Amino acid sequence: MDGNYRLIQKDGYLRIVVSPSITVAEFLEVYREVAKADGVSHQPRLYLLPERIEGFEREDLQEIAALGESLHVAGPAAIVAPSDFVYGIARQVTLIRPDDPDRFGVFRSEAEALAWLGLTSGGRRDGE
Repeated sequence: MDGNYRLIQKDGYLRIVVSPSITVAEFLEVYREVAKADGVSHQPRLYLLPERIEGFEREDLQEIAALGESLHVAGPAAIVAPSDFVYGIARQVTLIRPDDPDRFGVFRSEAEALAWLGLTSGGRRDGE
């Protein structure tokens, strides 16, 4: 794990696993890493958030959303947020972003998120 997150290239998408103790600076680093990864920026992304994330203020969420927009990472992103609190945070970040809201989905389960991305659990696109 790079600090408090892990980037895993799967067959057809990038899986981002986030630890509960991730800091705002590390979350911003996640976005930068995703943006600079070769051949990954146009692939679907699956963010797996923990049950809890602590120490994030509204200004931090705005900074995360602004950085995400400025990096112009293409492709859809599904966010798995298992708890009410983390789900609420994830929804706020996606709503703050002024770019295409259809590129971001927030879900309670990995299966729902993969289905929204059009992927199977193995990472292949449905129908392939």
